[in-house]
Amino acid sequence: MNIGTLRVGLAVFGCSLGLAATPALAFGCNTTTDTTNSPYSASKYKTVIDNSQALQVQSTSTCLTTADMQSFKIDIDNWRLDSGNMLFAFTGGNKSDRVELRGKSFSGSATGKTWSGKIKLQNGGSYSDEFTVGQIFGESTQDPILRLEFYASRSGVSNHIWAVYRTGTGSAAVEYFDLGPATTSSYTQATMEYGSNNRIQVTYGSTVHDFTTNFGYWDNSSKSVYFKAGCYLQDAGNCSVTFSSLTFSS
Repeated sequence: MNIGTLRVGLAVFGCSLGLAATPALAFGCNTTTDTTNSPYSASKYKTVIDNSQALQVQSTSTCLTTADMQSFKIDIDNWRLDSGNMLFAFTGGNKSDRVELRGKSFSGSATGKTWSGKIKLQNGGSYSDEFTVGQIFGESTQDPILRLEFYASRSGVSNHIWAVYRTGTGSAAVEYFDLGPATTSSYTQATMEYGSNNRIQVTYGSTVHDFTTNFGYWDNSSKSVYFKAGCYLQDAGNCSVTFSSLTFSS
């Protein structure tokens, strides 16, 4: 047996036993059909996958298409079920590396579009000190509008989830809001609602915050927006994020 076969076999073996979420053994787009470990085999994830355009891995814009995911394909190293929940994980990532589910686009003038998920993550040691677990992304400008971001340390607090809001494109001002401690042993409900009442509302657990600054820049029918979920690194390291539930508005 060669090393590549051994590594893949170990990854599948760990999934089949329902082991606790750990970073995967490799990082890259390595796909296979697996009805047991496919997130699409779990009814609770069918809607979010149906409302997604692609699974993006590392620097690829499409590792798996919607049709691939609906056909029970997984990225064996980085995206699969773990104990019945959707796991995004990799080791040895560099800044800007990712494993993310990319939602379908919608008009910037849309209202009531919602990203909703229950999240837990791993941190410390070899894990990245800064990474994003969810985004509202400006497709037209190629800028993140709002990120749910883990920081190992920021503004005197450790291991918190922050909401990071961009008030416009490029070098526009960025607003930060502390949403509270990032949970690692249980799942916390997070929600991002786009467009209602001329604002973006974000919740994490019991914390609720509205962003309104220059929202009219994004709220424009000539622009398009989409949701993302998973791991996106702002700092090098490993990443492991699990969703016990996840939905994107259609």
